[in-house]
Amino acid sequence: MNNAEKREYVLTSEECDYIEKLIAKNEAVVRNTIRMALGEEFERLGEDCISELYLLMCEKIDTLKEHDYPDGWIVIAAKKIAYGILRKDRVRSGFISAERTRNIRAGDDVFENALYNIWMEDGAIDKLLASLTPHELEIYDYLYHKRLTAKKTAEILGLSASTVRNIDASIRRKIQKGINEDVF
Repeated sequence: MNNAEKREYVLTSEECDYIEKLIAKNEAVVRNTIRMALGEEFERLGEDCISELYLLMCEKIDTLKEHDYPDGWIVIAAKKIAYGILRKDRVRSGFISAERTRNIRAGDDVFENALYNIWMEDGAIDKLLASLTPHELEIYDYLYHKRLTAKKTAEILGLSASTVRNIDASIRRKIQKGINEDVF
């Protein structure tokens, strides 16, 4: 077991709730960011990225709580984690040499500077969500904040499950478009 696997964090219940709410609030954006970074490897490696993001958030809980804009931090962290996991997977599979990855890896100071700049930005996640219609925001809330299924959301709103899934697809496209247009 290496040092990364031995990481252990003791968080208060308040800190755990804070992390859970932050992830839930930004889940669609985080997943789309990871999906964009991993491409076709998302199904295989996506959950590993989410797990690593949770660990990083636990490690940096004090930093997250201090800053006014932790939403952007977790999105940029998710992207860095996804690229790191993809890089390790490619080395493991022999697709790319470890020497080549050492040459293209950015230093931690570059990453920390990028995170600082994101923290200082004003409302990137809010800008993405502002592109949604009120109806889409309502469905986003049920699917991503309340974590209901499309079927349950449809029952509550008096819609068909396929309509909810179509609107969810529209929400994801809009968020993906915002990410692609470098909202961050």
